[in-house]
Amino acid sequence: MSRVDVFSNIKARDASNIIEQSFVRGEVIIILANCIIHYEGRALSDIGPGDRVLIIKPDGTLIIHKKIKREPVNWQPPGSTIRAYERNGRLVIKSIRYNPYEIIIVECLEIYLIAIYDAIDPYALEISGTERDLAELIYRNPEVIEKGFKVLKLEYQTPFGIIDVLGEDKEGRLVVIELKRSSAGLQSVSQLRRYVEAMKNLTRRDIRGILIAPRITESALALVRKYGLEYKKLEPPKVPRTHDGRGVRSKKLLDYMDDYENKTE
Repeated sequence: MSRVDVFSNIKARDASNIIEQSFVRGEVIIILANCIIHYEGRALSDIGPGDRVLIIKPDGTLIIHKKIKREPVNWQPPGSTIRAYERNGRLVIKSIRYNPYEIIIVECLEIYLIAIYDAIDPYALEISGTERDLAELIYRNPEVIEKGFKVLKLEYQTPFGIIDVLGEDKEGRLVVIELKRSSAGLQSVSQLRRYVEAMKNLTRRDIRGILIAPRITESALALVRKYGLEYKKLEPPKVPRTHDGRGVRSKKLLDYMDDYENKTE
């Protein structure tokens, strides 16, 4: 095979074999197809027949695009398991994420084209955990905060600055979360308190303030207790991120999120 191979007018069984073998070899797979998409995880959803672009990456990432908008209609993150097989004469692609459990099944009614790309990426890999990675972790897995917690908004603007995560606990109380990628000090506690006080002026609901960091100084922890706030120890996830010599980083989930609004009253 060359570095780029393109297949058209291909049968489902042959397509599944090509996809399986290419994924094992660590190649990028691009599929143009008319397909049905089924999702099962935190919810259930089905998307009817339509022309879509599927991208399968060697790290298990699956992205499914329509012909409009920049956001995918469905996607799975790195680490997901990819399988391809033929069923009733149709190509089926299954992507499984195990934690949390989410599954996407794509049934191709018609295959227009499959492109296999032996991509060579010269960028170095940097393993880092940032406050943005922490926010993404909480967005994907809100129960790392506590059972029943849900995210209302990321990067919520207040007169005193931007709240990293605004959420709601199982009792219906608003939760203001301040994130720190390293040790939290007195300034972090004071900043969280300002955000909590700002929210009290905007709503009549009960409000909690939680400082999230892998470590906290003794004086900062004492101030947390004095102000009636809370501290939770949480390490930012170590995330592979590409960069060039100038330190340009790859975009994350939060760069592509819709800036949706939620009522706070």
